[in-house]
Amino acid sequence: MDRAEFSFDFGEGASTIYHALLPETLEEFPRSRAALSADSGTLHLIVDAEDVTALRAALNTWLRLIKVACEMVEIRNGLEIKQFINAEGAEDQFKNFALSVLCG
Repeated sequence: MDRAEFSFDFGEGASTIYHALLPETLEEFPRSRAALSADSGTLHLIVDAEDVTALRAALNTWLRLIKVACEMVEIRNGLEIKQFINAEGAEDQFKNFALSVLCG
């Protein structure tokens, strides 16, 4: 059996990402399984697979799911921030913020 373990430092977003992805761990895959946990702002992913090909496929799936969930948390946080920006110039400020989040 092959295994890969990852830890992602997402700060306050780790719990949100964990809960968003937890239902995915209930999916049954014939050659791999994954486990998630979160503590102190860190998301932990463990993927076990029967062989390296199945491990690669599972990692492609899980890393993509984590990336999308992380982007959604960042966008949601950006939308929350928009509520607190001054009305004058708020739209331009928010567009710049959103671009920096989406484009890294």
